[in-house]
Amino acid sequence: MGDMHAKDLQPNVSLWRCTAAVAAAAVLGAFSGGPAAASYVSDFISVSFNMNGTTTFPDRTMAEATKALDGPGSGTFFALGVGGAAVFDYGVPFSGVKIAETTLFCTVNTDNYCGGFPEQVLVYAFNTAFDFGTDDPVSFLAALTPVATVRNGGAQGADGGATLALGGLFQYLGVMDASAGLPYSPDVDLTTLDGFDLDYLAVQPVSAPGGAVLLCFGLAAVWASRRRRS
Repeated sequence: MGDMHAKDLQPNVSLWRCTAAVAAAAVLGAFSGGPAAASYVSDFISVSFNMNGTTTFPDRTMAEATKALDGPGSGTFFALGVGGAAVFDYGVPFSGVKIAETTLFCTVNTDNYCGGFPEQVLVYAFNTAFDFGTDDPVSFLAALTPVATVRNGGAQGADGGATLALGGLFQYLGVMDASAGLPYSPDVDLTTLDGFDLDYLAVQPVSAPGGAVLLCFGLAAVWASRRRRS
């Protein structure tokens, strides 16, 4: 093995400093009361939806989908339609989801539904490539396994909605209404139902420390490449 010079040590020292900085940040976070409160991103870059022909607003547009951006309890919402579905791309890998629904005069029952207006949605998080120009959200999501089922009583926007920890990193978020067959009140006109009403939908992007770790690995790869060339 040849002699090691100062120029060989410099990238290694930088890598050590990077790793030490990440570790220090983790320690400081622990002594300052733990990590900061989770932040969520609601501005998607692409969306595809299929209302499944059941919503009373069949001419949904991108402007309607953006109603799921303005925070829980806003009073505006994006109706999925009974059996309808939507797929979102937020442009960042994410590890958590925040979802809120709006049902007027909701009285939460013991099953976590809104009284005589029970609605629920299946939530999907996946990395399988989705073509926003050609793929149908309903049939696409039907072939996947949902990560959670959210009932409207447990996700009311006025209460801040529901949060889901996914236990992994994902690129796409899908939601599909699963309200068909639920026991609505006898006086409800089923032909007027719009399914799960998305008051708010957002993802929790990868944290900054996670990004720093990836940066350190990138630095290590560059250093190894330079060592091989020398």
